[in-house]
Amino acid sequence: MRTSLVWQRRQKIWDYLFFRVRTTRRTRRQRQQRQQRRRQQRQPRVWGQQGRQRSRARFGTKVWLCRDRPEFATEELTRLDWPSPPGAYHVQHWFALEAEAELALYEGRAIEALAAHASDFRALRRSLLLRLQMMRSFSRWLRARLLVAGAKQADDARQARSWRKEAAKLCRKLEREKVVSYPKVFAACVRPALSLQNGNEKGAIQELRDAIAISLEHNMLFHVAGARYRLGTLLGAETAEGKGLLAQARAYCEAQGVKDPPRMFETVIPGF
Repeated sequence: MRTSLVWQRRQKIWDYLFFRVRTTRRTRRQRQQRQQRRRQQRQPRVWGQQGRQRSRARFGTKVWLCRDRPEFATEELTRLDWPSPPGAYHVQHWFALEAEAELALYEGRAIEALAAHASDFRALRRSLLLRLQMMRSFSRWLRARLLVAGAKQADDARQARSWRKEAAKLCRKLEREKVVSYPKVFAACVRPALSLQNGNEKGAIQELRDAIAISLEHNMLFHVAGARYRLGTLLGAETAEGKGLLAQARAYCEAQGVKDPPRMFETVIPGF
């Protein structure tokens, strides 16, 4: 009986100590959360304003590239800074990565961009953003474009083969996406360059025809113009079909205000 009472007292003591420890941890966590909320509430307008300005600057990159003013795009990207917690990867980081990578494609610096943004792509893969289908599809297309452009520019044949292999893997992932079908358009814009770099010009021509068809089906007109331009270039301006395709692509660019169509098409169908 005495042993039972002693055990019950000890059990109560242990329960009390466990309760105190658990309560202390919960209180500390709640205090930290309150402090974090206060810090975030001090300058909400500043964060929101900087985020909107930074987003406009990053989306505005395409406008400057259409006007053949990459120096203005670079200035806009470096002019504003967006404060973010260390160790976190936000949509703003993705916007910056996409804008800087497309600027590099326009200027023919794909190899430099692959090296400079290797850590950014690793951080993106570790983040939860890739659970979003749109983010997953656009990021895979962006990296595939850099890879095929880098493989075209590379002097090292082994490195070029490695990049083409990774780009083909990304194309297969894009083609396996469900629910929406526009990722298949992205894959169709990358595969012709892979075939051409592997020495299969006939396959590249057929894949460009497929890219035009699927882009028209999805009403993605800039992709249509890019595929027409690439196909017209491969067929040659001396042929009637090639001349007509090139004329259609240039007419679309002129209507949209694109000053340098060949460089602009490097951002959507690179690697030729």
